[in-house]
Amino acid sequence: MGKIELNEDNRGLPKNYENKIKSLSDDKIKAIGVDIFDIRKIGDLEKYF
Repeated sequence: MGKIELNEDNRGLPKNYENKIKSLSDDKIKAIGVDIFDIRKIGDLEKYF
């Protein structure tokens, strides 16, 4: 899978989540991509870590 860029364009993403996402496996990143429209708040990402 290609590299994911998390930068200043992600203004609403706290730094600790940015670091967690960068360390995820490709499968977890794909799962977030599939579920992206169901994610309502930043805490919803916790199930992927």
